[in-house]
Amino acid sequence: MQEQSELKVSRSPRQPRRSIPATEKCKAVLAIWTERRSVSEICRELAVARVQVERWQEQAMEAMLLGLESSSRQEKCPALNGRLEKLLEKRLPRRQAKMNKLAERLESVQQQNPSTETQ
Repeated sequence: MQEQSELKVSRSPRQPRRSIPATEKCKAVLAIWTERRSVSEICRELAVARVQVERWQEQAMEAMLLGLESSSRQEKCPALNGRLEKLLEKRLPRRQAKMNKLAERLESVQQQNPSTETQ
């Protein structure tokens, strides 16, 4: 029992958050997506948690989808690597559910206030 208490590491006071520039986040995400680097390598290099890097990937994918939405419906996408495909599969249903919920809310508001509909 005494050995376990010796293994505990005392926590240091919280250090201020480190700000990582958007360009570094982009480079990290692209390195993962192009399979040049692993998520673990990026985490070690930037001293961030895996969850944080996964969040960057989700944010990047959402921004791409938003930016390309109008043209993506008309054009077929080239084949994606497995990692990107999985991320898309995970992200699209959530986004569609949010859009459906917003559309339903808008419809209910318009029904309640028919005189304020956009022209």
